[in-house]
Order: sequence, then structure tokens, then C-alpha cells
Amino acid sequence: MTKTMRLVAAAFAALLACGLLQPIHPAAAEANLQGTYTLDPASAGNPAMAIGNVTSQMGFFKRDIAKRRLTATNIPAQRLVISQAANEITIQADGALTISTPMNGAPTSVTGPDGGTIQVTTVWQGATLVRTFTTPDGVRTNSYSLSGTTLTESVQVTSPDLPQALAYQLTYHKGS
Repeated sequence: MTKTMRLVAAAFAALLACGLLQPIHPAAAEANLQGTYTLDPASAGNPAMAIGNVTSQMGFFKRDIAKRRLTATNIPAQRLVISQAANEITIQADGALTISTPMNGAPTSVTGPDGGTIQVTTVWQGATLVRTFTTPDGVRTNSYSLSGTTLTESVQVTSPDLPQALAYQLTYHKGS
């Protein structure tokens, strides 16, 4: 039995070494998101509706503050440019805000629009790219998935100050 197992192991190693058998990597399911995408105007109002639904459950004073802050931080980018390298992905929104991160989940510190520090992580979950922004106030997760030339960005914002998670989707179309 031992001799047979050694023979099978040697054959398996030879196939791997010759490149005839490829090892299975989780990265095999990764999509190539590289490209320029334009917001579908039909989805542009989704954040405002979702913000209204979440903040309507809050008291008067908290509601106005939360609505103002969520509206300011959930303005849909009209244009996304995504550049993808072997181990890093860069997403540029509206030609201004550009964030590059490794795709292995290692945190990257960036300075937010308010001057505060944001920890950003990016990982692949199957064919979906998941980018998470963590601040002392809460967590925002942007999940990007591609179907043909349509990029769907699913956004979820959680905070101990919100009665429930803010969630909405944006649709972008890849330029030619």
C-alpha cells in the first residue's frame, strides 16, 4: 500500500511540475473589473430613498444630523475608473478620489474628506470585490460585481447610531 501511495504522489507531483495539472486557487474566481464605468441615472436616486427609510425611524434631532451626514457621504460617483494589477486594485471616483489597496485584505489607511483616518480593506469573495471602509463612526462596505458590461455596486453602511443598516445598489455601465 505504501509503495502505491508513493507512486500516486510521484505521478501527481510530476503532473504539477509539468504544468498539466493546475493547483486550485481561490483567486481563480476573481473577475477582471478593470475599466471605466458610468452611473446609470435610473439608480442614482437609490441612496436618497434608502437614507430616508433609515432616518425616518429616528428621533427628530438625530434624524436631521444622520440624514445630513449620510447624504454627504453617499453621493453616487458619476464615473468610476478601476485599474487592476496582480495584487492591487485602484478605484477612482469622479476623477478625484483615488484609493489603491492590496486585494488580500491588508488594511490601508487613507485620509477621509473630513480629515479623519479611514481603514480600507479589499478582498475577493468569489467573483465579487468587497471593499470595506472602517471609521470610529461605523463601517461602509462596497461590493462590486460584474455581469457582462454592467457593474453593480452594493453599498451597506452600519453604525451603532443607526436603527438599521443603510443598504442600496448602484448600476454602472462599462464604456467602450
